[in-house]
Amino acid sequence: MRELPNLPALLEAARTQLGLEEKIPGRAWWVHRPGHDLPSYAFVEFGLPSAVVAVAAVDPTTGQPTTSARLPGVAPHLSMNADEAVIAAGRRNGAARLVWTPSRQSASPLYPLWEVSGEDGSVVYVDLGGRVWPSLEPGGPGG
Repeated sequence: MRELPNLPALLEAARTQLGLEEKIPGRAWWVHRPGHDLPSYAFVEFGLPSAVVAVAAVDPTTGQPTTSARLPGVAPHLSMNADEAVIAAGRRNGAARLVWTPSRQSASPLYPLWEVSGEDGSVVYVDLGGRVWPSLEPGGPGG
């Protein structure tokens, strides 16, 4: 099993690659592929939670962003946390983690979804807009 770097180190690597000042706050989360235990990348966002100025998907092996975007800093990006995703999914005692795979629900790793597991083992997905999906549909042509 590979040893994962710590999230703060990946956050700082992304900050350097994106040319962001140290004073800009940042946060990072692991993102998994659905059905896999090991994370596939770190999702990082910079700026205040209500005014995000940059986001990136960071490869845990190289520490390099695989994709990133600058944002205007006027709104949140990861618009809900794990607890809010559990509530949106209607799973009171559920557990949530970020996941991503190319799908009709999200074509970009900069838009991961919350995978919410119920006590009975069932899984639903909550996108960043709060919409609940029973499954992730494979992307079609162009997506």
